[in-house]
Amino acid sequence: MTRILAITPVWRELPFVVAAQQAMLDASPVDIDWWRTGQQTYTPPDNRNIAVIYNAAVMRARAGGYTHLLTLEDDIVPPADALSKLLACDAPVAYSLYCWRRTGHHWSAYRTLMEDSGASWSDDEPHTAAQMAHDGAILDCAGVGNGCTLIDLRVFDRLAWRVKKRDRTAQDWHFAIDCQRQQIRQAAHFGVLCGHVDQRWGIIYPDPTGDAMQKRLYRYEAIPEEVAA
Repeated sequence: MTRILAITPVWRELPFVVAAQQAMLDASPVDIDWWRTGQQTYTPPDNRNIAVIYNAAVMRARAGGYTHLLTLEDDIVPPADALSKLLACDAPVAYSLYCWRRTGHHWSAYRTLMEDSGASWSDDEPHTAAQMAHDGAILDCAGVGNGCTLIDLRVFDRLAWRVKKRDRTAQDWHFAIDCQRQQIRQAAHFGVLCGHVDQRWGIIYPDPTGDAMQKRLYRYEAIPEEVAA
């Protein structure tokens, strides 16, 4: 029987984000519990504590008899049907789709990934990416963002979360690289379009109807006024 432990490693409570995440959990077709650690922040490059928290979540999931881990970051706004779709990927690692906050807002699912470089589907193959998102397709990928990612717990029989000392690369990059090395299949559901909260831009969403020629496959939504204020 599938049982999921959702882990939010850093917790800065935004009511509209919590509501969206709770709606996703409530709509889950399988048993799911949510562990929110209460930690307020972390500061790269000393981001080793994030890997520690994720590894603690793996141990908690094993002890609790869970079969999967759902990484759920506190600035991600998922659709209500995200879990149903991620389960439908039938992959050991199933990624949702969201945009990076930095300029360009590339999508979080990567086509290629190496130790020190990589290419997002929206940057490397923007027309294909837009079509796949329009179709809600499931596509094998190279990783990388852990904003809303479903992971079969058996993956951690072969690897652990890690970061390098004084490394500005977060744990998701290393996790994806390690999955590649272990030949663990990673897939992205291009129909799970999540918002990513940023105080400068608002809520950034992948947008398959955007300008693929200019690689502008994103749109903004305003942060609710009570939060923005």
